[in-house]
Parts: sequence; structure tokens; C-alpha cells
Amino acid sequence: MINDVTLQICSVRFAGMQNEEAGILDTTSCDSVHKKYSYAISTHKKFTEVSVTTHVDCNRREYDELRKKYRAQLLRSINITEGLLSNLAAIKALEIKVSNIRKVTDQEAKADMILSLPSDNNYEQNIGPFLNVLRENGHAHVANVFTTGSGEDLMTDDTYKLLNSKLDDLCNYLDPECGIVTSLISEGVFSLWDVEKISGQKTARGKVDEIVKLISRKSNSSYQHFIDILKQEDQEHIVYILTEGREGSPPISREDLKLIRIQRASVVENMESLNSALITMLMCLEVFTDNDKERVEKRGWQHNMRRNDQILNILARKSRRHFDNFIKALNVTAQEHVAELFEALTINATVNVNHGSSSAQSVEVEEKRKSALAKDLQNEESEISRNLDSIGIHAAVVSDG
Repeated sequence: MINDVTLQICSVRFAGMQNEEAGILDTTSCDSVHKKYSYAISTHKKFTEVSVTTHVDCNRREYDELRKKYRAQLLRSINITEGLLSNLAAIKALEIKVSNIRKVTDQEAKADMILSLPSDNNYEQNIGPFLNVLRENGHAHVANVFTTGSGEDLMTDDTYKLLNSKLDDLCNYLDPECGIVTSLISEGVFSLWDVEKISGQKTARGKVDEIVKLISRKSNSSYQHFIDILKQEDQEHIVYILTEGREGSPPISREDLKLIRIQRASVVENMESLNSALITMLMCLEVFTDNDKERVEKRGWQHNMRRNDQILNILARKSRRHFDNFIKALNVTAQEHVAELFEALTINATVNVNHGSSSAQSVEVEEKRKSALAKDLQNEESEISRNLDSIGIHAAVVSDG
């Protein structure tokens, strides 16, 4: 059976037969996307008609028109890897051109040069091998533009903009070590070249940034696989972010993240995760996955503080529901003293302003003072907010009295 190949039939010979057979080739117009080849084969004076529907690439004019029509989407869909460049260079007619591409530093310019590779006087010879290399190197959605005449499998502008607008939240909350990369490989979304790019990043934030960049170059169907895998890997809060609250559950609030950061030293020192049922309870309450458990255990069986540090690392990239159940697990395992460290602090304070003005002026001064103080409390970068934050106060309001 022959599928999606370009056939060039000049003559047909069959070994072991007494007579030489001639292939009689009949094709449709060269401009069509698919051609039907039929040829008669004579074997021992008997004729058999063979019909094959085979994939044929668009002509040069159509190729250039499609490049122009989907230019922005195509350029952002090219994921430039050593594997892609090496396989393109293996096409003899493109070898010198690929060498020139390697010298370019701007990624968009490189992508544009890659897309222009087959568009020359040798187009008819190069287009087939070129599109095959794209398909074999994770760019089937790009190749399909030129074989279907449609960009429907390219990532939509809305999805692309969503990923970019949510990048900061994703870098803060997506856990790159949750097993998502392995799952994306299994689903054919990521290649080993992609994994190499991610592994080259030293921080969790850097890894997530690379994951998002790679996803943004993939197809619409790959993005849907990404969403499905997030659900499988217990990253419901990321689904919440990317669906803008329509699915999943919200992540830990930024206030709680501040609380974890400020109380980190005390929690790491006082929490008992080695000689208690804490990890088991976190599993029972669905705070931790099997993968999370293994990541904690890798920190050693004799290093309670190292394990605690990893627990907090994992917790910080979970949902609010996970955080609430973590507090519950602490209480169930008789670690109420640690749970209390996560309780929000409230302080009642009074600011007295001395002035010798009339009562009317006093009221005006009081209102201005309240307004100015409220603005300072709302601004996380103000001096008063930073001072309160340093002693564990993350939310404050101004009231009369």
C-alpha cells in the first residue's frame, strides 16, 4: 500500500518475468493537490489495472502565495533545532542554503529563510523532500499548509496571544518537574530536541518559559494535548489560568506565596516529614502525586529539612485547594504549631495625628490621612507595605476609630 508519497514512474520492470512490461501513465492536472495515477501492466499477456491515489505538493506559485497568506503564523511555528537543520542540509540542493541559515542569529529571519528554501528554479525537485523533512521533525502542521491549502492546524492568534499574556503566571505556577515533559514526549508533542532545550535551563522559571515557547510553536491539536496533560498531571490551576476560570481550580494566591516565602525557614525547621505520616496524608488528600512523593524521597531518608524544603517547592506550584489540604494534613498529623505559621496575622494599630486646627480642618486632615495610608497599603512597593510584609502582615485595611 502506498500513502503520501510522490511518484515518478518512467517504466516498470518486474524481476523474474519473461516479458518486459511497460507502464502506461495517465495523470490529472499538475495543479491539483492530489493526483490519480493509473497504469496498465502486462504480465504473460494479461493486463491488470492499478490505481494509486498519491499526495502531490502544490506548485511554486501556490507555495509562495500560501507563504504570504499565513506568513505570521508560519514564522512563529518554525522550531529551529539542530535536527531540523541537519536533515534539511541532507537534501543536496539545499546544503549551501542551510549553511547560510546557520550563520544568521535572528530566529525569525532564520525561520523565513527555512520557508524560502524550496522556492527556486529547482522547486519541483526540492518541494517533496523539503516537506517530508518538516513532517519528520515535528512540523507536520507547517507542511500541511502547503498540501491542504489551509492553515487550520496552525496555532490560532487567540491561543498564541493567550500563552504570551499568561506567561508570567505560568512561570510562577506551572511545575516543570511534575511529569508534564515526559507526557508531552509520549503524545508526540515534544521531541528529544525540545527536551534538550528545556533541560538546558537551570531554574524552574526558565524551564517553564522554554516549555511555553515550545508549545506556542506547535499545532492547535498539540495545544489541546497540552491542556489534557495538565489535567492528568494534577496541574488544574494551570488549566484554570489558561481557560480564564472556566475549568480547573485557582492557584495559590500571591499573598499565600508571600506567606510561604516569609515563613519558609520556620516551616523547614519545625515541620516533621520524615518520622510522621505527613507524606502519606498528603497523598490521601490528593495534595501530592506519586511523582511528587518520589521527588521528596530523593532528598534522602535522613534529611528532614531537605525534604521539607522540597515539599514547599512543590506546594508553591499547586492550586489553592492543594494548599488548604496541606494545612489539613498538618493538623491531622499533630503539627498544628506548623499550620499556625500559615495563618494570616492581623494587627490593630492606631495612628494619632496632633494638630491645633479647628474641628472642620481636623476632619479634612483625617480624611486625607486615611486616603494616603490606604494608597500606601495598596501599593506593594511602598515603604509601609514592605515594612509590614517583612513582619508577616500581607493584607491591611484602614478603618475609623
